[in-house]
Parts: sequence; C-alpha cells; structure tokens
Amino acid sequence: LVDREGRITGINQAFLDYARQRGRTIRPEDRLGFHILDFAGRGEEYHLMQGLLQAVLEEGREGVFSWTSPRTSGGRRIYVNVRARPVRTPEGRVTGALILREDTTELKHQEEQLELVTARYQSLSAIPYFVVMLWDQAGNILYASPQIQDWTGLSAEALRAEPALGWQRVHPEDLPVVEAARERVAAGQEIRNIEFRYLGKAGDYRWASGVFYPLTDPQGMVYNLQAVFQDITERKSAEEDRAQLEAQLHQVRKLEAVGQLSAGVAHNFNNILQVIMGNI
Repeated sequence: LVDREGRITGINQAFLDYARQRGRTIRPEDRLGFHILDFAGRGEEYHLMQGLLQAVLEEGREGVFSWTSPRTSGGRRIYVNVRARPVRTPEGRVTGALILREDTTELKHQEEQLELVTARYQSLSAIPYFVVMLWDQAGNILYASPQIQDWTGLSAEALRAEPALGWQRVHPEDLPVVEAARERVAAGQEIRNIEFRYLGKAGDYRWASGVFYPLTDPQGMVYNLQAVFQDITERKSAEEDRAQLEAQLHQVRKLEAVGQLSAGVAHNFNNILQVIMGNI
C-alpha cells in the first residue's frame, strides 16, 4: 500500500524478501515511509513504475505493466507483472494505491522448457517409423504420437482414455518383459533395446524395439516415464529369411559332403569289383 505521494504505508512479508534480494534490509519497525520507486530498480522498470503511479494516483485509474530484465551472465531473465488500483475514500477521493507485484520468472522458465519439450515431441512425432509415449507414475498415458493409430488402429485419444488397450496389443508371451521394463524405469533405470511383438492394425503381429527411460525432477524423483518405439518388422523378417537361407545352405553343404562320400565309396567298391571280375 502507498499513499498519495507514493510512500509505503503497508507491506507484506514477501515485500521484505523482495527488498532483501535488492540489497535493502528493512526491519519490520522501519519498513514504512520508503518511496515505492526506491525498490523499482533502474532503467525501464523504474520508468514503468513511474507511469503506473501517475495513472493510479493522479488519474485515478487502474494500471498494469509487465517487465523483463536483460539476460544475466547465466542466460536467465527476470519476469515481473505489476498491477495497481486506486484506494478511495467513501466520497471517491484517491488517497493511495494498492500495488501487486508478481514475480513470474519460474513460471516463464517452465513455459519455455515446456515449449522446448513440445517442439521435441512434435519433431519426433513427424518421423513415421517411431512412436513416442509418455506415462505418469500411475500408468496413465499423457501423450502418444499420432503414428500409434497407423501401427495399432487405436487413436492417441482412445489410449489416453483407456491405457489398458495399449497393453492388450502386446503379444501375451512378450507382455511380462515389457511390464518388467516399465517397472524398472519407474524405479529410475533406463532400459534399451526391448524387443516385443504387438498386434498391428491389419490383425497380424509385428515387431517393435523400444527404449524406456525415466523423467526426473531436480531432486532425482521419477515423475513421468517415456518410451520411444521403432517398428522393426522388416528387419526381423530379413533376419528370419537370412537364417532360413543359412539353414538351407548348411543342408546343401551336408548333402554335398554325403554325395562326395558316396562317390568315394562307390569308386572304391568299383575297384574291388574290377579285381573280382578279373579273377572270375
């Protein structure tokens, strides 16, 4: 609260903390009487606060401004929203102002981080051979890239509404492996190269390879689980074809060896027969 001159007549504890950050230690008993502009910083913020006081105290109207500091050496900015409205007597005369200052720095940085993460998700979602999924600790699906519908026939919205549908698409023989991987990730481990079969859109089982990893807060607590899947059906089919060809080649070589052995035995037997025939 400030009077008609802009001098402080009332503050809360948050203001004392704010003043301390500005290098001004104020004792509770001495906290009144300072001019609000003493705490408005320099440059643009100071002039914005001047304009706000003029609008409220002299013109009797509400005012608002937002201010962003230059980047610090660490690359961070300070974001502030300031609102003010006049305080009037019952007769309508302006006697002061109520000023609300909100530091939105952390919120802004969280929004920036969210924008970065969203951009990364969108870039991953644009790759047709990958599916990205995000779960919370309770197993709820928070995000599934649109390609999931091309893979399984289930839309991302359907999976978010009923997460069990996704697990039902995993082959029963492979489901324990996938569930165990998710549990280990929930405990903070990163799991790579998990291969499993899933029921495809066409009703046939296809192969996928997945990487599971936890998302943690600054204290190291896991709050979300993320996975990136790649369809490897063609690779698996090629590996099976190669294995089949190698088995056939191995069989041909065995037959060749038997043939060579048979030819040798026949040749030796023929020599013996020639001796017998000669004696006869």
